[in-house]
Amino acid sequence: MKQMLVNLLCLQVLILFHELGHFLVARFCGMKVSCFSIGFGPRLASFKYHGVLYQLALLPLGGFVQIDGMNPEEKIDPKDLSLYPNKPMWQRFLVVLMGPVMNFVLAIVFFAWALMAGISQPDISQPVIGQVLADSAAQEAGLLAGDRVLKIGTVSPERFEEVSSAIRNSNTLSLPIVVQRGDEVFTLQATLKEISGAKTLGIAAPIKQIRVDSVLLALQQASVWTFEKTAEIMHVLGRLITGSGGGQLMGLPGIFKTMSSQAAQGVSALLVVLSVLSVNLGLFNLLPVPALDGGRLTFLIIEMIRRKPVSLKTETIVHTVGFVLLITLLLFVSIRDLLR
Repeated sequence: MKQMLVNLLCLQVLILFHELGHFLVARFCGMKVSCFSIGFGPRLASFKYHGVLYQLALLPLGGFVQIDGMNPEEKIDPKDLSLYPNKPMWQRFLVVLMGPVMNFVLAIVFFAWALMAGISQPDISQPVIGQVLADSAAQEAGLLAGDRVLKIGTVSPERFEEVSSAIRNSNTLSLPIVVQRGDEVFTLQATLKEISGAKTLGIAAPIKQIRVDSVLLALQQASVWTFEKTAEIMHVLGRLITGSGGGQLMGLPGIFKTMSSQAAQGVSALLVVLSVLSVNLGLFNLLPVPALDGGRLTFLIIEMIRRKPVSLKTETIVHTVGFVLLITLLLFVSIRDLLR
């Protein structure tokens, strides 16, 4: 139960900063904001400050910023320049965009924090085996931790990821592997195993410890890592959308399980997984899907092209349908995770 509450709190932080991005830019642009809510449902506690109602609601895992003029049931006064629809296009675009952007910023901060605390990462810079899994094809072939792979199949790898790629792309399960062990070089014959359709040898890269003392250097390295992780997730997402494999959606049970396992390894490991989740949240919200920020940005781009907005009623219907479909998908994926 304690770990569940920690998981909920961590995810709520990611959502809170997302909504904070919308809120800060809306206020900066002079838009009226009626409510900033952490959570949904019945109000547990609240206070009002500078015309904004700040509230804590009963249901976690969510939140919202109520910007005046975005509700289709509101009567829009065209003379009130503080309302969202009456603001310039670039301001409305920026307000919607800054939610996902804040998630990328948070990912950088979390990973920089993890770097300064010290993290363990796979060392893939060399084709060296760090671990041989029990009952694996590698163990049966006689491979040992510390072996340097000189050749695997027809590939002469220079990095560990090239070893992994050669295994995945092998046309046969029988694979000759030339290794260097100390001063000795010899060839072993491995018979790959197939798990869920994927070829596996059962090896892992060595683990290295990384620690950065400088805040600026940590932020710089975290920025590069966030960019690379974003590109990696986009690649996986593209394969998922096109149906070419290589990716799978994860529901809340799967996310909580991952967070719990990482939390057991220490604060740094938890910060890293939160960084990954924050990047995922930012990217997911940028998808041009109704009910997401990307869907709202799409409508703004359409308005820019047409030089007139889509009717608020039409946009609301589209977002409502999209929201129902997203909730249905989330429930389906979450149930699948529970049944595993």
